[in-house]
Order: sequence, then C-alpha cells, then structure tokens
Amino acid sequence: MNRRNFLKTVGGTVVLGVSARTVSATTQKEVPITNTLPIEGRRARYKYYEVFLGSLDLHHEYVLEPIAKKILKNLDLRNEEEKRNFSLHTITSALYDTALYGDWFATIYPAASHMMWYNPANIYRIENTKRKVVEFQFDREGPDYKALSQKPLSESDGWMLSETGMRHHPDYVIHIRPFCQKYYPYGTSAMEVNKYSQSTKEINDMFGPVDPPVLRQPLLDQEFENEVTKGLQEGLEKFRKLIG
Repeated sequence: MNRRNFLKTVGGTVVLGVSARTVSATTQKEVPITNTLPIEGRRARYKYYEVFLGSLDLHHEYVLEPIAKKILKNLDLRNEEEKRNFSLHTITSALYDTALYGDWFATIYPAASHMMWYNPANIYRIENTKRKVVEFQFDREGPDYKALSQKPLSESDGWMLSETGMRHHPDYVIHIRPFCQKYYPYGTSAMEVNKYSQSTKEINDMFGPVDPPVLRQPLLDQEFENEVTKGLQEGLEKFRKLIG
C-alpha cells in the first residue's frame, strides 16, 4: 500500500474506541486519558500524524530497516513458513505502522499458512469492562456491536463475516500497540511520544540537513524497539499455535 495515499483515503472523524473504560456507550467516542492532540477520534488522530509521513519515509532506509534487521536476527524462526511470514518486509511494516500510527494489525489464516496485514484505521479491538479482548473487527463503517450479542465468536470459528465486514477471534490476530496507556486500547505514535514538532516546516528543518544515521536513537528509542519486538515474538507464538 502506498503509505502517502493511505491517510488521504480515511477522511471524517469517525471514532473507534471499544473499551468501556475509555469509550462513551452513547456517543461511541474515544476518550483519551490525556488528550494533547488538536483533534479527537482515532481516524482523525491518524490523519493528524500525516505531518510525519515525509520525515519517516525520508529516513526509512536509515532508521527502520536497521532495527528490522536486528529484530529479525533475534527472532527464532524455525521453518520456511515462519521465515516467509515474519520476513524483513513484514517486520519493517510493523515498525512503520507502529511508529506512525501507534498500531499494527495482522491476521493469521491457518488454512493458507499465511498472515495478512490490515489498514490500522479499519480494525477495532473489542474489549470487555475488565480489559480482556473479546474479538477484533475489520469494518470500514465502524465496530458492529450488535454482532457480539447475536453470535459469540469462538476460537474454533477463527473468523466470520458480519453485515459490513469481518470478525476475528483474538487468537488469530496480532496487535502491536506501543505506549497504549494514553489512547487505550490502542497504541500511540512514536512521533507523538517523542514530542516532535507539529509544524511541517520545523520537521523538515529538523530532519533535512541531518545525516540520516544520526536520527536512529531520537526517532525510535529503545523502549519503542522493545515493544515492537515483544509484539512480534508474541505474534510468532500465536502463529505457531495455529499453524503447528
């Protein structure tokens, strides 16, 4: 997917929270624990992060790929299926999406021994009041709460179609979400966590003249790298359990 065109196709300010702790049952609006962004709503928040696209794309080769290679080296990949699904390309995608949006989603399809990544703006993490994930939903129109009461999703189902999208059992979905305290149950962009300027001009002034390798540490710190590594390791364990 063309990352530069991704956010332009989102539009609107549809709000996508599902945790009872952070979502109003009447308005279904996401209520961050602390909101420092100028606009509210998860898709609107992703739209806001578009200001960082140029800088992240510019230093993709120097910032993301070295970290991805390091993570790949540390993953204990045991066979060709694991190597194919947890490739350098996959790990770089996970780093990109979590660095920019704060979330990366992939669904495991055991029958095909395959993983598929999803546009993070269209995946909803459904949790109960005890913060236990119940299911994930892929739907461009928003979460389908009625489906939860109509037919519970079991582990044996894996996934099923809904009226406007798809429902996935948690065991079949990998969700990496660094720094999830702020926008729980979703993660926070590394760009926001590291408090980069909101001004495109200031960002260009900050990154443009600097030798790219110097940016590795301040752009994506060790804590972020550890969070993504942990998420991929947990995803690998899910993959092994389902694929065998």
